[in-house]
Amino acid sequence: MSCENKSKRIILCGAYGAGNLGDEAERLAVSSALLTAMPELELITLTRSPKRADEIHSFDPARIISALSGADALILGGGSLLQNVTSRRSLYYYLGLMRLAKRNKCRVMLYGCGIGPISGEADIRRTVRVLTDCADIICLRDTKSAELLLRMGYNAAPPVITADPVLSLPIEGAGERGRGVCFIVREWRDDSFCGAVASAAKKLNAEGERVCFAMLNRQDESITRRCAEGLPVIPYTDSPEKLASELCKFRCVVSMRLHGLILAGKAGCDCLGLSYDPKIDGFAADAGITALPVDGLTDELILSGTAAAGQTDTDRLCAAEKGNLAAAVSLIRREKS
Repeated sequence: MSCENKSKRIILCGAYGAGNLGDEAERLAVSSALLTAMPELELITLTRSPKRADEIHSFDPARIISALSGADALILGGGSLLQNVTSRRSLYYYLGLMRLAKRNKCRVMLYGCGIGPISGEADIRRTVRVLTDCADIICLRDTKSAELLLRMGYNAAPPVITADPVLSLPIEGAGERGRGVCFIVREWRDDSFCGAVASAAKKLNAEGERVCFAMLNRQDESITRRCAEGLPVIPYTDSPEKLASELCKFRCVVSMRLHGLILAGKAGCDCLGLSYDPKIDGFAADAGITALPVDGLTDELILSGTAAAGQTDTDRLCAAEKGNLAAAVSLIRREKS
């Protein structure tokens, strides 16, 4: 059997199994792409909710070490994994996992990930050092992530700017322009944006628009219903395809959630971002859409934004996203040194 056809063991990790639809969409996109391109792969996934034999709990060190000892590559499969805004523990977990993989002679790849925000000189230096020592290929999902990494002092193998892996998912009904506006909000430290969203939604509804709300995380239900103020809310689903098929029914999607924008863009909707994090700004800049900062948000800004919203540059982004898989296949097929 040629070395190209030998079974390769790949460990896939991300913020999986925590009830966030965006993270599950990342997992589905990366695993589907890898297994379609290389059906012979043995793919083991680290998740907080393991249910199958090919899944390991994200915090089961003994099994993770055992899996890495015979693995060919560790792939960080999408998302803003290297950041310390939500928790330093998350940043240290992924950096530690990369160190552990390298000790086991396992190659390491960032597959369409975002970088940051990372605050504190010590954490910045630690991140740069681990990426320099351990990452064989860094594919980043937006230009701003690449610029941030370089500003942090990283000067090893240049990162490749690709796009978010979720752009590779097929969307049933894409391009069938619907009517009305769908809002996607999330819990955040300062919920002052809620009044502006609620007011804009009411005004659109009064003008005869079909207005609805959707969720990408179970934890968003309370803030979503506060913003909706009695307007319809699409029940949470853990299926990215099902949510995308719902978004196809709207002409415009206004989203604080990054993957709400990505799925809506793939569905052919006009998109307006509500930015609480640089990843929203990074996607908006590369996709050619507007992102309004949630600080100082008003209903007038939202209304004018929905009126002027346009479609994402999906064709270009999807073409760029293919670079993730090409880099992964090339890395996996290398023989271990």
